Amino acid sequence: MTKLLIPDLGGASDVTIIEVLVKPGDHIEVDQPILTLEGEKATMEVPATEAGEVAQVLVNVGDTVNVGDAVLELTANATATPNATETTSEETSTETMATQTPEKNEPQLQTLMIPDLGGADSAQVIECLVQVGDTITVDQPVLTLEGEKATMEVPAVEAGEIKAIHVNVGDQIKQGQPMIDVLTEGSTAVSVATPESTQKPVASEPQKPVVQQPTPTVAKPATHEPLPSFDKVYAGPSVRRYAREFGIDLNQIKGTGQKGRIQKEDLIQFVKARLSQAGSTGGAALPTMPSIDFSQFGSVETKPLSKIKQITGKNMVRNWLNIPHVTQFGQADITLLDQNFKEFKAMLKAQGKRITQLPFLMKALVLALKEFPEFNSSLSSDGKSIVMKDYYHIGIAVDTPQGLVVPVIRDVDQKDIMTLMDELLSLSEQAREKGLPMKAMQGGCMTISNLGGIGGGHFTPIINAPEVAILGVSRQEIVPEYKDGQWHPKTQLPLSLSYDHRVIDGAQAARFLVRLMHYISHVVVELIVGE
Repeated sequence: MTKLLIPDLGGASDVTIIEVLVKPGDHIEVDQPILTLEGEKATMEVPATEAGEVAQVLVNVGDTVNVGDAVLELTANATATPNATETTSEETSTETMATQTPEKNEPQLQTLMIPDLGGADSAQVIECLVQVGDTITVDQPVLTLEGEKATMEVPAVEAGEIKAIHVNVGDQIKQGQPMIDVLTEGSTAVSVATPESTQKPVASEPQKPVVQQPTPTVAKPATHEPLPSFDKVYAGPSVRRYAREFGIDLNQIKGTGQKGRIQKEDLIQFVKARLSQAGSTGGAALPTMPSIDFSQFGSVETKPLSKIKQITGKNMVRNWLNIPHVTQFGQADITLLDQNFKEFKAMLKAQGKRITQLPFLMKALVLALKEFPEFNSSLSSDGKSIVMKDYYHIGIAVDTPQGLVVPVIRDVDQKDIMTLMDELLSLSEQAREKGLPMKAMQGGCMTISNLGGIGGGHFTPIINAPEVAILGVSRQEIVPEYKDGQWHPKTQLPLSLSYDHRVIDGAQAARFLVRLMHYISHVVVELIVGE
């Protein structure tokens, strides 16, 4: 009897079982989903790591589980059946002892596979962190992959010595592809003898590939979002995620998988059918750009765009085409703020600490969001309602060598200035050097795109959907101001507020920006002095 356990949950704990996909008597295969779990921010499927017949289900829907909890008992597949007419009682006794006696295995060669890529079809290997002969531990990173929007590290799920590496830098890989061979230290196992075991040695059974832990692939929708209910739909997390992102009602799709399960291919065929219908009724796609041979004009060199830039570009086009952008410009008077900030910055520098104005701008933005809650919302997929958010997570656009990424600082309203600064520095460094996991770039309420360190004036930032607004910040400038019969220097901070005109009208945007500039000019100074 073999017990299947809850694998590593990517740092999550106390997750809830929302679906049990098998029952006693079912025969399951390796990688077949057996449970669906719901964590704090995502749902995930748990695949079987062994094949066999389900003898007992040890958990129920609604139970809370953690890593290492037993969920199923399996009856192992029999490798042979003794012939009663040819087996003596002594052989039978020997076979029974061999079946029930645990032995210590020799070191075993395990093949570690590429895990779930978070819904992506493929990813590129950009760094191999180990080499043949290295000894690795569980959870030690072995590869760095570049996915749709970020880079990610793949950890080892077995400890031991690396005997072979099956991928190279630059390879395009997919889930389930062999990654590395590891010679493990061995474990206690059970030998099963065959009728011929007394006459010749039993051939060792080839080792099954080690299956990586499940990766959360679906962001949990906000509790207030009026999306179609998929409760009675039999589909995996990745299919549900695609359906919610593209506003597809899974109730309209007939699944072709086992027990009517909706596969990714079913979703694709459904979309193709809808596009075909649109074309037959006179719908037209955007014209494509012409292909030009630039070498006819002179010497050229072709360089591939990073995966991050490719996907970011597609998202920008989608957001620009689907969201009616309007940009409101303003100049915040930061003369007093700049004076107090310089003194505050010098004091912290003497203590070996670093500070920028960005955490203060984040605090001011949260104050404006609380006063104008429509800016802290998202439009529903059907365009008939908005989801009002009770949390304040601010995205910060970060320029990296691979392209633009937007890490999200969570609960800005609950953190002090220095805590925000520490998180900004940590996430920015991680984004530039190692890459960010997908969960670090999800859940933002509004984004700040700060070009002040580079220069330039006002610009039109593109909204980071599903947010409804984005704030652009440019380099501060000193301008003359005529006051009380005299000219005085005045420090201004250029601001650019782009907003979704379906949710926010021009008067709201103007009031929001005016109020935000007030908070930056006055309340931020109080924050600095208070610190």
